[in-house]
Amino acid sequence: MTPPRQPGASRARPEWQPEGEAFWWARQEQLHLPTYGDQLTRAEVLFMERFETLGHRAEWIPKTRAAKTPDFYWTTLDGRPWDIKSPSLDGWDTMTPKQQYKRIAGRISEDAPFKKRVVVDLSRELLLEGLAWELSQYNEWHRNAPDHQVMQIMVLSRAGLYTVGLT
Repeated sequence: MTPPRQPGASRARPEWQPEGEAFWWARQEQLHLPTYGDQLTRAEVLFMERFETLGHRAEWIPKTRAAKTPDFYWTTLDGRPWDIKSPSLDGWDTMTPKQQYKRIAGRISEDAPFKKRVVVDLSRELLLEGLAWELSQYNEWHRNAPDHQVMQIMVLSRAGLYTVGLT
């Protein structure tokens, strides 16, 4: 696949350094995921690699400038649109579950009016009980802002996929 040539398409993503653009394009090409010419971020490539290793498949939703769209259709689960949230893990192990939750919830809330199913990518971190409980309260803590509520939250961590039971 050749890099996209549309106006405004990123040719060299800063997060792709020091490996370089060719390295990440090659990894993206190895996915069982049609991306329709979209250039995935490093976090999206890493998420999809782990996602596919667990036996899941997806269909990428092409990005548009006109509207916020979820990232992919989860074809092996429900065929519905899902969005990936990859919070910064800098200092993660020194944060309380509430601090971790706030980092994630801010990312979810800003897009919740458009993205109702979310997979939180914790990369190689474990989902600990305290954070799982905090995430289960997401809709309760947004009860006064119904357009910022979500339908489902899943977490991909070192231990695999976990469904958050929203209250």
